[in-house]
Amino acid sequence: MKWKKISTGFFLAGLACLCGCSNMDGAGGGSENKPESPAGHVMAVPVGGAPAGVSLTPVPTAVPVANLAPRRGSAVAAVVVAQSPKLDKLLDDPMWQQAPVLKLASLGNGATVPKTTARMLFDKKFMYVAFDCEDPDTGAIKKDCTERDSSVWEDDCVEVFISPDPAKSYKHIVINAANVICDEDCDGNWRNAAWNANLWSVVAIETNQRWRVAMAIPLQDLGVTVGANQTWRFNLNRTRPERNGLPLVEYSWAELPGHDYHAPDAFVALTGVNIVANNAGGTAAP
Repeated sequence: MKWKKISTGFFLAGLACLCGCSNMDGAGGGSENKPESPAGHVMAVPVGGAPAGVSLTPVPTAVPVANLAPRRGSAVAAVVVAQSPKLDKLLDDPMWQQAPVLKLASLGNGATVPKTTARMLFDKKFMYVAFDCEDPDTGAIKKDCTERDSSVWEDDCVEVFISPDPAKSYKHIVINAANVICDEDCDGNWRNAAWNANLWSVVAIETNQRWRVAMAIPLQDLGVTVGANQTWRFNLNRTRPERNGLPLVEYSWAELPGHDYHAPDAFVALTGVNIVANNAGGTAAP
Protein backbone atom coordinates (compact mmCIF):
# COMPACT_ATOMS: atom_id res chain seq x y z
CA MET A 1 0.00 0.00 0.00
CA LYS A 2 1.33 3.42 -0.90
CA TRP A 3 0.83 6.12 1.71
CA LYS A 4 0.51 9.81 1.06
CA LYS A 5 0.83 12.20 3.99
CA ILE A 6 -0.27 15.80 4.13
CA SER A 7 -0.24 18.16 7.12
CA THR A 8 -3.44 18.24 9.20
CA GLY A 9 -5.62 20.82 10.87
CA PHE A 10 -7.54 18.53 13.26
CA PHE A 11 -6.54 17.51 16.79
CA LEU A 12 -5.99 13.77 16.49
CA ALA A 13 -4.39 10.94 18.37
CA GLY A 14 -0.97 9.59 17.43
CA LEU A 15 -0.50 5.85 17.64
CA ALA A 16 1.56 6.05 20.83
CA CYS A 17 -0.14 8.89 22.72
CA LEU A 18 -2.55 11.80 22.55
CA CYS A 19 -0.71 15.06 22.18
CA GLY A 20 -3.08 17.39 20.34
CA CYS A 21 -2.13 16.21 16.86
CA SER A 22 -4.19 14.53 14.15
CA ASN A 23 -4.29 11.24 12.27
CA MET A 24 -6.01 10.79 8.93
CA ASP A 25 -5.87 7.59 6.93
CA GLY A 26 -7.87 6.12 4.09
CA ALA A 27 -8.05 3.82 1.18
CA GLY A 28 -9.60 4.61 -2.14
CA GLY A 29 -9.53 4.57 -5.87
CA GLY A 30 -8.20 6.42 -8.85
CA SER A 31 -8.59 10.16 -9.23
CA GLU A 32 -11.50 9.93 -11.63
CA ASN A 33 -13.63 7.80 -9.31
CA LYS A 34 -12.55 8.53 -5.76
CA PRO A 35 -14.27 10.99 -3.44
CA GLU A 36 -12.55 14.33 -3.18
CA SER A 37 -9.23 13.77 -1.43
CA PRO A 38 -8.71 15.90 1.66
CA ALA A 39 -6.49 18.95 1.55
CA GLY A 40 -4.61 19.21 4.82
CA HIS A 41 -4.96 15.71 6.24
CA VAL A 42 -3.26 12.34 6.22
CA MET A 43 -4.80 9.56 4.14
CA ALA A 44 -3.69 6.18 2.89
CA VAL A 45 -4.10 5.63 -0.84
CA PRO A 46 -3.60 2.12 -2.24
CA VAL A 47 -1.89 1.80 -5.60
CA GLY A 48 -4.41 1.11 -8.36
CA GLY A 49 -7.80 2.46 -9.30
CA ALA A 50 -11.28 2.16 -7.97
CA PRO A 51 -13.57 -0.33 -9.71
CA ALA A 52 -15.26 1.36 -12.65
CA GLY A 53 -18.79 1.50 -13.78
CA VAL A 54 -21.29 1.31 -10.93
CA SER A 55 -23.89 4.04 -10.84
CA LEU A 56 -26.68 4.78 -8.43
CA THR A 57 -29.77 6.31 -9.97
CA PRO A 58 -30.16 9.86 -8.58
CA VAL A 59 -33.21 10.51 -6.43
CA PRO A 60 -34.41 13.73 -4.79
CA THR A 61 -31.95 14.68 -2.06
CA ALA A 62 -34.30 16.63 0.22
CA VAL A 63 -35.21 14.61 3.30
CA PRO A 64 -38.32 15.50 5.35
CA VAL A 65 -37.43 16.73 8.82
CA ALA A 66 -39.47 13.91 10.34
CA ASN A 67 -37.15 11.37 8.71
CA LEU A 68 -33.92 12.83 10.07
CA ALA A 69 -34.04 10.87 13.33
CA PRO A 70 -35.71 7.50 12.69
CA ARG A 71 -36.56 5.19 15.56
CA ARG A 72 -33.64 2.99 16.55
CA GLY A 73 -33.71 -0.27 14.60
CA SER A 74 -36.21 0.93 11.99
CA ALA A 75 -35.71 0.75 8.22
CA VAL A 76 -33.69 3.54 6.62
CA ALA A 77 -34.24 4.96 3.12
CA ALA A 78 -31.16 5.43 0.92
CA VAL A 79 -30.28 9.10 0.41
CA VAL A 80 -28.45 9.91 -2.83
CA VAL A 81 -26.48 13.12 -3.23
CA ALA A 82 -25.26 14.70 -6.46
CA GLN A 83 -22.01 15.84 -4.84
CA SER A 84 -19.88 13.59 -2.65
CA PRO A 85 -19.10 14.77 0.88
CA LYS A 86 -15.51 15.79 1.55
CA LEU A 87 -14.20 13.11 3.86
CA ASP A 88 -11.69 15.36 5.60
CA LYS A 89 -14.54 17.53 6.85
CA LEU A 90 -16.14 14.47 8.40
CA LEU A 91 -19.66 15.28 9.61
CA ASP A 92 -19.03 19.01 9.24
CA ASP A 93 -19.57 18.77 5.48
CA PRO A 94 -23.10 20.10 4.80
CA MET A 95 -23.88 17.13 2.53
CA TRP A 96 -24.21 14.96 5.64
CA GLN A 97 -27.14 17.08 6.82
CA GLN A 98 -29.26 15.36 4.17
CA ALA A 99 -28.81 11.99 5.87
CA PRO A 100 -30.91 10.71 8.76
CA VAL A 101 -29.21 10.73 12.17
CA LEU A 102 -29.01 7.15 13.40
CA LYS A 103 -28.69 7.02 17.19
CA LEU A 104 -27.00 3.78 18.19
CA ALA A 105 -28.00 2.24 21.53
CA SER A 106 -25.87 0.29 23.97
CA LEU A 107 -26.58 -3.42 24.30
CA GLY A 108 -27.59 -3.23 27.94
CA ASN A 109 -24.07 -2.77 29.28
CA GLY A 110 -23.95 0.70 30.78
CA ALA A 111 -26.89 2.80 31.99
CA THR A 112 -25.18 6.08 31.14
CA VAL A 113 -22.82 5.82 28.20
CA PRO A 114 -21.36 8.33 25.72
CA LYS A 115 -23.60 8.91 22.71
CA THR A 116 -22.92 7.40 19.30
CA THR A 117 -24.58 8.53 16.08
CA ALA A 118 -24.07 7.63 12.43
CA ARG A 119 -25.18 8.77 8.99
CA MET A 120 -25.21 7.17 5.54
CA LEU A 121 -25.20 8.63 2.02
CA PHE A 122 -24.83 7.38 -1.53
CA ASP A 123 -23.59 8.90 -4.75
CA LYS A 124 -23.16 7.24 -8.13
CA LYS A 125 -20.15 5.17 -7.12
CA PHE A 126 -19.82 5.13 -3.33
CA MET A 127 -21.64 4.36 -0.15
CA TYR A 128 -20.60 6.82 2.59
CA VAL A 129 -20.81 6.07 6.30
CA ALA A 130 -19.80 8.42 9.13
CA PHE A 131 -19.78 7.92 12.91
CA ASP A 132 -19.63 10.42 15.76
CA CYS A 133 -18.44 8.65 18.92
CA GLU A 134 -18.55 10.79 22.06
CA ASP A 135 -15.74 10.08 24.51
CA PRO A 136 -14.92 12.21 27.57
CA ASP A 137 -11.57 10.44 28.05
CA THR A 138 -9.92 10.13 24.64
CA GLY A 139 -6.58 9.48 26.36
CA ALA A 140 -7.91 6.05 27.32
CA ILE A 141 -8.90 5.09 23.77
CA LYS A 142 -7.56 1.64 22.87
CA LYS A 143 -5.95 1.45 19.43
CA ASP A 144 -3.37 -1.28 19.69
CA CYS A 145 -3.86 -2.81 16.24
CA THR A 146 -1.66 -1.33 13.53
CA GLU A 147 -1.98 -3.86 10.68
CA ARG A 148 -4.86 -4.35 8.27
CA ASP A 149 -7.06 -7.35 8.98
CA SER A 150 -5.70 -7.77 12.51
CA SER A 151 -8.03 -8.00 15.53
CA VAL A 152 -9.24 -4.41 15.10
CA TRP A 153 -12.59 -5.24 16.75
CA GLU A 154 -10.77 -5.55 20.09
CA ASP A 155 -9.91 -1.83 20.01
CA ASP A 156 -12.15 1.22 20.23
CA CYS A 157 -13.77 0.80 16.85
CA VAL A 158 -16.80 1.18 14.63
CA GLU A 159 -18.23 -1.52 12.41
CA VAL A 160 -20.34 -1.59 9.24
CA PHE A 161 -22.28 -4.68 8.16
CA ILE A 162 -23.83 -4.44 4.69
CA SER A 163 -25.61 -6.99 2.52
CA PRO A 164 -26.88 -5.86 -0.91
CA ASP A 165 -28.50 -9.29 -1.31
CA PRO A 166 -29.85 -10.62 2.00
CA ALA A 167 -29.93 -14.14 0.53
CA LYS A 168 -26.14 -14.06 0.08
CA SER A 169 -23.13 -13.15 2.18
CA TYR A 170 -22.57 -9.79 3.84
CA LYS A 171 -19.56 -7.50 4.02
CA HIS A 172 -18.02 -6.49 7.33
CA ILE A 173 -15.80 -3.44 7.78
CA VAL A 174 -14.14 -2.47 11.07
CA ILE A 175 -12.13 0.73 11.63
CA ASN A 176 -10.39 1.61 14.90
CA ALA A 177 -9.48 5.03 16.29
CA ALA A 178 -6.06 4.82 14.60
CA ASN A 179 -7.81 4.30 11.23
CA VAL A 180 -6.65 0.70 10.90
CA ILE A 181 -9.06 -1.38 8.82
CA CYS A 182 -10.26 -4.95 9.08
CA ASP A 183 -12.64 -6.07 6.34
CA GLU A 184 -14.04 -9.44 5.38
CA ASP A 185 -16.69 -11.25 3.39
CA CYS A 186 -18.96 -13.26 5.69
CA ASP A 187 -21.42 -16.08 5.20
CA GLY A 188 -22.64 -17.79 8.34
CA ASN A 189 -19.58 -18.91 10.30
CA TRP A 190 -17.37 -18.52 7.22
CA ARG A 191 -15.10 -15.47 7.13
CA ASN A 192 -12.99 -14.48 4.14
CA ALA A 193 -10.40 -11.96 5.34
CA ALA A 194 -8.82 -11.95 1.88
CA TRP A 195 -11.65 -9.65 0.74
CA ASN A 196 -10.48 -6.05 0.93
CA ALA A 197 -12.66 -3.07 0.08
CA ASN A 198 -10.89 -0.38 -1.92
CA LEU A 199 -12.22 2.18 0.53
CA TRP A 200 -11.19 5.62 1.76
CA SER A 201 -11.48 6.47 5.43
CA VAL A 202 -10.62 9.36 7.73
CA VAL A 203 -10.45 9.44 11.54
CA ALA A 204 -10.29 12.49 13.80
CA ILE A 205 -9.97 12.58 17.59
CA GLU A 206 -11.09 15.70 19.44
CA THR A 207 -9.43 15.62 22.84
CA ASN A 208 -11.81 14.52 25.60
CA GLN A 209 -14.83 15.15 23.40
CA ARG A 210 -15.22 12.56 20.66
CA TRP A 211 -13.65 10.63 17.86
CA ARG A 212 -15.18 10.53 14.40
CA VAL A 213 -14.86 8.35 11.33
CA ALA A 214 -15.93 8.90 7.72
CA MET A 215 -15.53 6.31 4.99
CA ALA A 216 -16.32 5.92 1.28
CA ILE A 217 -17.00 2.33 0.18
CA PRO A 218 -17.05 1.61 -3.57
CA LEU A 219 -20.43 0.12 -4.48
CA GLN A 220 -18.91 -2.43 -6.82
CA ASP A 221 -16.76 -3.81 -4.01
CA LEU A 222 -19.97 -4.71 -2.19
CA GLY A 223 -21.03 -7.17 -4.92
CA VAL A 224 -24.04 -5.16 -6.03
CA THR A 225 -26.34 -6.18 -8.88
CA VAL A 226 -28.39 -4.07 -11.27
CA GLY A 227 -31.95 -3.42 -10.16
CA ALA A 228 -34.42 -0.76 -9.09
CA ASN A 229 -35.84 -0.15 -5.62
CA GLN A 230 -33.69 -2.77 -3.94
CA THR A 231 -33.82 -3.49 -0.23
CA TRP A 232 -30.45 -4.16 1.34
CA ARG A 233 -29.75 -5.16 4.94
CA PHE A 234 -27.26 -3.44 7.23
CA ASN A 235 -26.15 -2.73 10.76
CA LEU A 236 -23.81 -0.20 12.39
CA ASN A 237 -21.88 -0.82 15.60
CA ARG A 238 -19.40 0.77 17.97
CA THR A 239 -17.29 -0.90 20.63
CA ARG A 240 -15.67 0.80 23.61
CA PRO A 241 -13.47 -1.75 25.41
CA GLU A 242 -13.08 -1.94 29.19
CA ARG A 243 -11.01 0.93 30.55
CA ASN A 244 -10.04 2.38 33.92
CA GLY A 245 -12.61 0.30 35.78
CA LEU A 246 -15.37 1.09 33.27
CA PRO A 247 -17.12 -1.86 31.61
CA LEU A 248 -17.14 -2.83 27.96
CA VAL A 249 -19.82 -0.92 26.03
CA GLU A 250 -21.25 -2.26 22.77
CA TYR A 251 -23.52 -0.18 20.54
CA SER A 252 -25.84 -1.19 17.72
CA TRP A 253 -28.39 0.35 15.37
CA ALA A 254 -30.19 -2.98 14.99
CA GLU A 255 -31.84 -4.64 17.97
CA LEU A 256 -29.65 -7.71 18.35
CA PRO A 257 -30.64 -10.93 20.15
CA GLY A 258 -27.33 -10.96 22.05
CA HIS A 259 -23.88 -9.39 22.03
CA ASP A 260 -22.69 -10.97 18.79
CA TYR A 261 -22.68 -8.34 16.02
CA HIS A 262 -22.62 -11.09 13.39
CA ALA A 263 -26.40 -11.53 13.44
CA PRO A 264 -27.55 -11.04 9.81
CA ASP A 265 -31.11 -12.09 10.62
CA ALA A 266 -31.35 -8.99 12.83
CA PHE A 267 -29.89 -6.57 10.27
CA VAL A 268 -32.11 -3.60 9.37
CA ALA A 269 -33.62 -2.82 5.95
CA LEU A 270 -31.97 -0.16 3.77
CA THR A 271 -34.65 0.65 1.22
CA GLY A 272 -34.88 2.37 -2.15
CA VAL A 273 -31.45 1.47 -3.51
CA ASN A 274 -31.28 1.69 -7.31
CA ILE A 275 -28.30 0.24 -9.18
CA VAL A 276 -28.05 0.78 -12.94
CA ALA A 277 -25.75 -0.52 -15.69
CA ASN A 278 -22.51 1.34 -16.23
CA ASN A 279 -21.81 3.62 -19.15
CA ALA A 280 -20.09 0.84 -21.07
CA GLY A 281 -23.28 -1.20 -21.00
CA GLY A 282 -22.01 -3.75 -18.50
CA THR A 283 -23.72 -4.59 -15.26
CA ALA A 284 -22.73 -3.54 -11.79
CA ALA A 285 -22.20 -7.13 -10.75
CA PRO A 286 -18.53 -8.01 -10.29
